[in-house]
Amino acid sequence: MNVFRLKNSNSTNHKFNQCALVLIPLALAGFAVLPVQALTAVAAPLFSPVGGLYATFPQSVKITAAGTAPSIRYTLDGTNPSSTHGTLIASGAVVSVAAGKTLKAIAYKIGFADSTITSATYRLAAKVATPTFAPDGQTSDLHSVSVTISCSTSGATIRYTTDRSTPTSTHGTIIISGSKVTIFPPAAGMTLKAMAYKSGLTNSAVKSADYYWDASGGR
Repeated sequence: MNVFRLKNSNSTNHKFNQCALVLIPLALAGFAVLPVQALTAVAAPLFSPVGGLYATFPQSVKITAAGTAPSIRYTLDGTNPSSTHGTLIASGAVVSVAAGKTLKAIAYKIGFADSTITSATYRLAAKVATPTFAPDGQTSDLHSVSVTISCSTSGATIRYTTDRSTPTSTHGTIIISGSKVTIFPPAAGMTLKAMAYKSGLTNSAVKSADYYWDASGGR
C-alpha cells in the first residue's frame, strides 16, 4: 500500500490545496492515505479535412471530439486554446480557414483532464503555369491561323475555348501541351482562351489573346 510521507515545513511559501488539508489530518491520525488517481483526459479534437496543401480557399474544416458532450475551443491566431481561451464551438461544427492559417483546438469537460491540442496548417498548393500561345495574338491576311498552346507544368491538362467563354477544368476542348489548334478568325476578331490544371495543384490563370483577319494583312 502506498502511504504519503509527510514532512514539516516552516516555509512561508508552502501552499496546501484543499485536498491536502483533508489528507494531512488523516495521515497524522495513523490512517494510510492512497495517492490521488490522475484524471482521464478528454480525447483530442479531430479535423476534417486535415491540414495540408489545397488548391482552393477558404477551407471548411469540421471539428469533432469523441465522448459525451465535451466542450471545444479553437484559435486561428497562433495562440494555444485552453478551457478559457479561444472560440467556443460545438462538436461537428465547421470553421472557415483561410490560406496559410494554423487551426488549433482543445476539448475539455468537468471531471476530466483537458485534451492535448490538435494543430494543423492549411496552405495554398503550388499553381500550374499559365499556358502560352505562339503566335500570341495577331492580325493576318490569312483566313486560318495555327496556334501552338503550351504549358511548362509537366503533366498538366490544357483546355481552350474560341467562343469567348472561360475555360475551366471541366469546360473547353482538351489539347496536349505543344500541340497546334487551327482557328478561323473573322474580321471582327476571335478570342482564344486557355487554362491548365493538375491534381494537387492550383489551377492556372486563364490565358487570352485576340486574332483578326484583315485582307490587307494589317498594312
